[in-house]
Amino acid sequence: MRIARRIPFLAFSIILYYVLVSLSGIPLDRTLFSVPLPSGAGLSVTLAELLILIAIILGFFELLGSTSATTVAIISHGLQMIVFLVALLLFLLLPVFGTATFLIITMMTLINTIAGYSVSIMRARRDFSFERDMS
Repeated sequence: MRIARRIPFLAFSIILYYVLVSLSGIPLDRTLFSVPLPSGAGLSVTLAELLILIAIILGFFELLGSTSATTVAIISHGLQMIVFLVALLLFLLLPVFGTATFLIITMMTLINTIAGYSVSIMRARRDFSFERDMS
C-alpha cells in the first residue's frame, strides 16, 4: 500500500496513452461511444477526449494525496517531477506523442507537480506558524 501511494497517478495516463495509441494503433479521433442526451443531441466521445478525462480524474486524486508534508509526500513530489520530465521528453522527441492530447496530459503533469509542491509548502508554513505561536 505504501508503494502504491508513491506512484504518481498521472503516470498511469501516460502509460495508457502509450498502450492505446502507440502499441495498439487506435487513432485518437476514433469515436468510442455515443450517449443520447435528453435534449435530443448525441454526445460522442473520442479516444482523445477519454484519455484527457481519465488524466483529469487521476490528477484530482493525485492532488488530494499531496496535502501533507510527510516523507512519502516529498518522495511523491520528486516522482511527479520525473513523470513530467518523461512526458515532456516523449512529447518533444517521439512523433506518436506529438499530439495536442498528449500536450494537455503533459501540461497536467506540470500543473500537478507545481500544485503539489505549493500545497506542501503552504501546509508546512502553516504548521510551522502554528507551532511557533504555541511556544
